[in-house]
Amino acid sequence: MYIQLTCWYAPSYGFGGPVRLMEDYAKWCIEAGIKVKILTGNVHHDYTRLPLNTSHPLKSFIYRFPVLGTSLAKRALFLLSPRFFYAVFKSVFTHEGTVYIHTFEYRGLVPLGVVIIKKLFAQKVVFVHSAFGTLHYKKSRIRELYDRIFLTDQIRALDISLAQNNHEKAVYRDLLSSCDSKGVVHLVPLHLDISAKVGDCNYYKKISVDLRKRHELSQDNTIMLFLGRFHPEKGLYRVVDLLKSVSISGIDAVLLLVGRDYGFQHKIEYYISTLGLTSRVHIITDVTAERFDYYRIADIFVGFPTIYEETMLSAVEALSCGTPVLLSREADMPFVEEENAGFVIDFDIDLAKKRLMTIIEKQKFYEANALRVANTYYSPSTIKEIFLNSLFFKKS
Repeated sequence: MYIQLTCWYAPSYGFGGPVRLMEDYAKWCIEAGIKVKILTGNVHHDYTRLPLNTSHPLKSFIYRFPVLGTSLAKRALFLLSPRFFYAVFKSVFTHEGTVYIHTFEYRGLVPLGVVIIKKLFAQKVVFVHSAFGTLHYKKSRIRELYDRIFLTDQIRALDISLAQNNHEKAVYRDLLSSCDSKGVVHLVPLHLDISAKVGDCNYYKKISVDLRKRHELSQDNTIMLFLGRFHPEKGLYRVVDLLKSVSISGIDAVLLLVGRDYGFQHKIEYYISTLGLTSRVHIITDVTAERFDYYRIADIFVGFPTIYEETMLSAVEALSCGTPVLLSREADMPFVEEENAGFVIDFDIDLAKKRLMTIIEKQKFYEANALRVANTYYSPSTIKEIFLNSLFFKKS
């Protein structure tokens, strides 16, 4: 049996959020003939209440339980109903055979509940955890207190850790080693269904022409693209600094900042103006499906977050459109450098410019590799096999 435990399992949770991935993991288990249960709370990702019978593609597998106090949930304190934990206990107790319990919660009642269940059914339960960017350090007294009291036992109880990139893999291994845990770590990259993104070439050529006209982009422009949230931790200052540097070097570069504002847009606009780059930067907001058209007209995707996080879905989407990527180590992404689809660097402005120049000089080479890497390493069929093997079909 495969059980997912989460505080929320909303109908939508961003294009690349944890719930989308957990949904796919559950579907893959169902397709493999594995019994699946999803136990979760009744709040949306924006902390509004969801009816317990909310419609969902996996509704027949989902069991929702009340979260007590949404105001506390906004502070990342999810008080799930005692019935939630009783349902977990009953599911494990009544099932004959191994039970895999999978969560992406790193702190809180959910992982602590799994630790208790693991202690009660040590020979029966396999504790699985996905990081999804939760392992990076963020200063907090509550987190420090939680870690001091609970984290060692929690890490020791871990059997299988699933990392999206090499940074998460290294952090997991350090945690397991420091807590004397016998758990194992598997690399399960972020996947993307690119089948719906493949269409008629003439259509894409027309879209490219229309977008270039809309934003007054010439064929001679080198188009840099950032796509994501406008937030201080996304490294937009770094992106603009790179634009300034390459422009000084004589490259006719423009930057497309595509995304949604999280209270930071006015600051980055001011910074752009102080550097005299207003004419070279186009800010495009509230883009959803059309974002794939922007990937296709870009020469290079850039992402330089200042904190460690999970793999950027936008970077995977860029590869799927044949756009090479230039990323900082904080946005670590496997197979990019090894397969010449771009670069992952310890951010330095001179090094970033050097790597960007390398891609521009061999544009077709990197574009072809980008598309190949997306199809080879990030397709659902590839990641499905890796995921199922990591849990059920391969002994570590």
